[in-house]
Amino acid sequence: MTEPKPSPILDNRRFVLLLAGLSIAWGVVISGPQIDLMHKVQGLTLRYPDELWRCFNIFGHFLGASFLLLILTRKAIAVFSLALATVLGSLAIRLLKVNIDEVRPAALMPDDLHIIGETLSHHAMPSGHSMTIAIVFGLLLALDAMRPRQSRPIAVLLSAMVIGVGLARVASGAHWPADVLVGIGLGLAVGYLSGRLTLRQAHRLPHWDWLHPLCSLLLALALLLTPLPPSHSMAASISLGMLLAFWQCLQGLSWLRSLPSKRL
Repeated sequence: MTEPKPSPILDNRRFVLLLAGLSIAWGVVISGPQIDLMHKVQGLTLRYPDELWRCFNIFGHFLGASFLLLILTRKAIAVFSLALATVLGSLAIRLLKVNIDEVRPAALMPDDLHIIGETLSHHAMPSGHSMTIAIVFGLLLALDAMRPRQSRPIAVLLSAMVIGVGLARVASGAHWPADVLVGIGLGLAVGYLSGRLTLRQAHRLPHWDWLHPLCSLLLALALLLTPLPPSHSMAASISLGMLLAFWQCLQGLSWLRSLPSKRL
């Protein structure tokens, strides 16, 4: 398997890692309780219904972020990359959360904080949801999953999704803005490096054509059946599960129709 050419959007490795580093540095500089900033950001997010932020929270969850990865690429190597990024990301965020143990906004602003869903008080830094959606963005950039004509709109869509999830975590009262910035930076770095590392080892990985559709169907089932925290929209999760299952059925029908021509 040959390594694909770099994506025309954000294709430079140094640029992606620089962007990740700047996001982390910005978050570290403003880290700590940012009560005034929380008031300002929540003043903006309160203009929109809570259900909107619950929907964005879905895409910061592993299931919603994986949905984006699997529906935007049909490459089996994306599954291996996601597995590696999940392991590395989980280790990084667990170590940071436990060792930093920063209090969340609800612990310092119990009376003037808008909370969506569950009330959380500890392990604020970094934001796991922001990191998860940024990991998927980094993976897609590294794997060159976007075709040239589609790369710009998809990159814009994913950028908006990363920002939306970050705002949703502040809107939910779960994280300080600094937690979101550090989470995004870490996610971009982990996702991009995991994707590049997987590509370098692609010749050693098994060529299982059935892996991507199988994982997609399992993910669709998980989106339909997995109970989610109150800050996440179950209706959005069910909709994503049905959409992914329908998409895989269409792909399967397309493959079956191509069988006669392949035999000829």
